[in-house]
Order: sequence, then C-alpha cells, then structure tokens
Amino acid sequence: MKRVYLDTNVLVMGILKHESNSRRVLELTNRGEIHAIICDYSIEELKRVLRRLLPRKEANYRLYLFIKYAASNPFIKIVKYQYYEHREDHFKEYIVKKDLPHLIVAIETKTDAIIVKDRHFTGQKLIRVMTPREFLRELGKDMFEGDL
Repeated sequence: MKRVYLDTNVLVMGILKHESNSRRVLELTNRGEIHAIICDYSIEELKRVLRRLLPRKEANYRLYLFIKYAASNPFIKIVKYQYYEHREDHFKEYIVKKDLPHLIVAIETKTDAIIVKDRHFTGQKLIRVMTPREFLRELGKDMFEGDL
C-alpha cells in the first residue's frame, strides 16, 4: 500500500472542489487504498487558507469536519512537526522555508511521495513529487482531465 504525504494545497482542493483529483486522492484514503501522512503544520495552513477563501463560520466548520474525518480515519496519520523540527538545518538548502515542514515530515516518515498541486517541491531530489493527477494515473484510477 502506498504511503503518501498530502500537501496543504491538495487538502484545500479536496475539501472545496468535489470534482477534483485532490478529492479523488482523499477518497482513496477514505477507502483504505492508500495511507496518507499529514503534518499539524498543514492543519494550521489549511485553517488560514480556508479563512481567506470562505466566510469565517463556514471555514471553521469545514476545518472541524476535516479534522474529525482525519482523526477518525485509520488510513490518515497526523504527525506533529515538533518531533522533526530539529532536522531543519539539514534540509533547509533544498526548499523554501515555508515548505520545509512538509519536506521534512514526508522524508522522515518514509513516505513514497509528496502529493502536491504546485511545483515548489520539484527542485529537490530527496523525495518523489507527484500531482494528484500523476498519482491517480500511476495507480490506474479515474481522474479529472482538466485538473492537476
């Protein structure tokens, strides 16, 4: 079974856009076809992004539902970044500071890949990076062609 790290932008799109490849990745996790790793740092980012995109009450509600879903799903593991924070100096040359927690947690938890919608991670060669579409294609799953 694949172990993947889900970047915050995949979580945002999976929550907000029902017909997206990010949602399909979350559905694979829900069915137990993959194991997903999420960092508590991602939850904080998710809160900021949802509050920027949605009215505060709706953003808080969707965040609550996602946390409840993730915490109760045996195929999702939420990892505390503080356990790996001491590794920042080792990895800081590979990626911009704001994405450092994602890279470190993905590597230290021995995931197979980082699933991400942007290209911030493509400059590093430490771990495999895939878009949701690339990941679904590799697994032979249906995907939305108009979506990364």
